[in-house]
Amino acid sequence: MKVSIRFEDEATLDTSNKLIELANLIEQECGVSVIQEKQEFQQGVKGKRTTAIAIAGLVLTTLQTIIGVAQYWKSEHPECMLKIYLNADDAPYILDNKTSREEADKVTSIIVSCSPDVIQNIEIRISEK
Repeated sequence: MKVSIRFEDEATLDTSNKLIELANLIEQECGVSVIQEKQEFQQGVKGKRTTAIAIAGLVLTTLQTIIGVAQYWKSEHPECMLKIYLNADDAPYILDNKTSREEADKVTSIIVSCSPDVIQNIEIRISEK
């Protein structure tokens, strides 16, 4: 199973820094390797920005921890909302600052209860309010 995390809008230096922070937090808390997908900045600016992060080869219990870490990260960034897509065509599960702990736990349990055969790629999109 693979999880991808990215911002819905175009990547900026600020969103790149937030993704790097989240990648480091996931590596520390989950003990998994996180791949940072990078792109060049616009013309005239040197360097690359992180546009997405990816975690591959996950088991469901690790996925549950990653979602928990993402929720914690979101609490530190109240301007952000998480949209979790199990399949590209399905409606997302949305976690924002109005989401209660019980609702967040329910979403996590729904995701974890899905068969790994059904869910191969989970995408978490971050949007700023």
